Order: sequence, then structure tokens, then C-alpha cells
Amino acid sequence: MTETNNLNSTLQNLSRRQLRDLVRTQLQMLLEAGDLQGVKAILVPVQPADIAEAIEGLPEVMHALAFRLLSKDEAIEVYR
Repeated sequence: MTETNNLNSTLQNLSRRQLRDLVRTQLQMLLEAGDLQGVKAILVPVQPADIAEAIEGLPEVMHALAFRLLSKDEAIEVYR
């Protein structure tokens, strides 16, 4: 049973890492293209913790821009 739990945990972490990397890549591409509406749209279904990790991996000049595109409530959750 413990082996199954460890495998499930590993797969879940891998999936979260893949999601974070995908979101980060998409965010960077959209920000570089100046597609701010696209950035907003891509962040809608993403959990605040994953948004925070994705933004953290962006070049520093993009951090503030990505953060400011979040709704007020989302920004509060991401900042926590």
C-alpha cells in the first residue's frame, strides 16, 4: 500500500511540475508577444500555487507584468 501511495505522490508531483512548466512557457511566449488577453485567459483555470511557481520561473522583468494581469483576488492568493 505504501508503494502505491509513493507512486501516486510521484505522479502527482510530476504532473504539477509539467503543468507549471507548461504555464511558464506559455506565459513567457504570450508576454513576449504582448498578448495580455492571452495571458489572462491562460491563467483562469490554473491554481494560485501553480501560478506563483510559474511566474517565479519567468525572467524578472516579466514577474510584475504577469502578476498585475491577475484579478485582485487571484493576486492575493498567489502572493500568499
